[in-house]
Amino acid sequence: MKIKIGHIDKIEGHLGFEASLYRGDVKSAFTDVLEGARLIEGIIRTRTYEDVPIITSRICGVCPVVHNLASIKAIEDAMGVRVNERVELFRKLMLMGEMVQSHILHIFFLSAPDFLGNTNDLELIKLYPKEAGLAFAVRDFSVKIMSAVGGRSVHPIASEVGGFKILPEKQVLRDLLSSCDDVIESALTVHNFIVKNIKLPDLNTEIKPMSFYKKNEYSFYDGRVISGKEFNTDIHSFYHSIEELQKPKSVVKQTEIGGKRYLVGALARLLNQNDNLHKEAKKLFLKMPQDKLPVNPFYNLFAQSIEVIHSLEESKILIQKLLEMDYPKTLQQKIKIKPSIGIGSVEAPRGILLHYYKIDKDGKIIDSNIMTPTAQFLNHLDYSLKIFLPQVINMGQKDRDLQIKSLVRSYDPCISCATH
Repeated sequence: MKIKIGHIDKIEGHLGFEASLYRGDVKSAFTDVLEGARLIEGIIRTRTYEDVPIITSRICGVCPVVHNLASIKAIEDAMGVRVNERVELFRKLMLMGEMVQSHILHIFFLSAPDFLGNTNDLELIKLYPKEAGLAFAVRDFSVKIMSAVGGRSVHPIASEVGGFKILPEKQVLRDLLSSCDDVIESALTVHNFIVKNIKLPDLNTEIKPMSFYKKNEYSFYDGRVISGKEFNTDIHSFYHSIEELQKPKSVVKQTEIGGKRYLVGALARLLNQNDNLHKEAKKLFLKMPQDKLPVNPFYNLFAQSIEVIHSLEESKILIQKLLEMDYPKTLQQKIKIKPSIGIGSVEAPRGILLHYYKIDKDGKIIDSNIMTPTAQFLNHLDYSLKIFLPQVINMGQKDRDLQIKSLVRSYDPCISCATH
């Protein structure tokens, strides 16, 4: 028996699915990337380092901030550039804006319809106008953060190697701060609606969660990379420990560490960093079924919702800190160019993102490599699909296809990033 889904909608990009079964046993199950390679790594070669963060942010319109920041951090790592606390605070705030806008869009409008009885998200908005309105309000707030700090809402232009070309006026930050409590309350209402009305399918898998970890901080910006108590290393060692696998006919490399698949993203972060969640987010985490979180990737959906609350709480704290500081209209520094190699990383909404650059004496890129979160978790997604298939194989085709799509969408793949 063969199963083929030509296109899985409501994800970022184009993805299909194929499986082969014999007498009920799953022989193969895999996602099929339906986009061509975009060759961004080739495009940035010979370009000067100043151009690269602007170009790489174009990899994705959903998560341009993380590509911009990972690129900037890789160049700073190569050049030995250190930035001050104010720069880091603004970068973290911009990152929180992207985390919220990506998560809330996926949770309510892309993945939740699979479980709420109407897979048409436009019809879902009509069925739940209050909750949809609140979700839109949360996203609008996050877009305002990215626009204020990044210079515009998509593809930031204010951030640069060493700092920022321009920074928001303090009144802009005050206006954002005045909205924080209402937005957090809106996000809590959306979360409670999602958790109350969605029954996630049972699925038991082996999950090796890989994410940043930093003492006393639920970290998206920096930190060591951990997986439970078994794995703990720095970004450089993590990058070099990853084995990239080029599968036949695929334009996306998958990854392993020590011959084993691993999971990145919201669920991985929640499993590794839950001790550092802010107050409201921590309450929501403790209400989750603790036995299901470490084994069921469907819970990535709820993990994203908890991260929305945490990120909004963190945004409030960051804005308050920045308002207490004096800072000029710009935060720039002179960069001393030298031939070097650098690795930069941040936690994207979908997991750890890595940029590697080799730079020559003129500040031009002569080699590069970008490892996206989707490329890192596709191996785990294929594995989960293979385990999940026996549970749905006897359903009618329409119901079975929806179940398969719902698992894929729970991972929140970004195929444009993967085919960079």
